[in-house]
Amino acid sequence: MLELDYKGQIFPQTMFKKIQRPELANLDYPTTVEGIQSEIYHYFNHTISQFKTMDGTYRDSGIQLFRFEADISSMAIDHHFNLLFVLDTYKNLFVIFLESNYLKLVGQNVSHFQFMPNHM
Repeated sequence: MLELDYKGQIFPQTMFKKIQRPELANLDYPTTVEGIQSEIYHYFNHTISQFKTMDGTYRDSGIQLFRFEADISSMAIDHHFNLLFVLDTYKNLFVIFLESNYLKLVGQNVSHFQFMPNHM
């Protein structure tokens, strides 16, 4: 049975996939999952690390991608454009282009953000 949203449009069906997270990726710290390639981006100790899957399991140690002076409060990923959105504790919103590691400040004094790919 299909669900309809408030405009009468078909509501997309959600599919859940259970993954085994790496032991080093503590969920008490900002974490985001890229669902297509099953990569996990995790922040800990001023460093964003990337965990890649090998045969359905993750390597014990991730690849350290970026190091920040400020702590990170939240992250989100856009897998269509390979963008990682990062909000630090100084309320700066950054976007990182993961293919080239290009970092850009896109907003200051941002208290909270929610990534919605339909509105980009």
